Amino acid sequence: MPPTGESSAMLPTGSVVESNVIGGNQINVPDGAPVIMSFQVDSTNFLNSPSFPTRGYPINLSSFAMTAGGQPINITNPQVSGTAYFVLRNNDPAVDGICRQNAGTPAIGGGSGNTSGQLS
Repeated sequence: MPPTGESSAMLPTGSVVESNVIGGNQINVPDGAPVIMSFQVDSTNFLNSPSFPTRGYPINLSSFAMTAGGQPINITNPQVSGTAYFVLRNNDPAVDGICRQNAGTPAIGGGSGNTSGQLS
């Protein structure tokens, strides 16, 4: 999905807390290794939750990149369980945060769904 309005780049970073991977290119990634994710969202295209203090922005999947310990992690494009959203949470009731969710999950519109998305 190409951005239609104001494109914003997201760059969440962190580290591996515990690695229990038993195969693939992540098998040798140690605990503490850096995790870097980048993607773009259209800041004029969002969905507010009617129940929670959250706002979800559809992720431009063609811009998505992620590595753990320098090893690439790919995202399924298109997502099988619906649109992938970058969700901002503000004061619910006393915390802020970010997460990656699919359409239909409680944080962005009710129902139940896959909150981890499809990474391959």
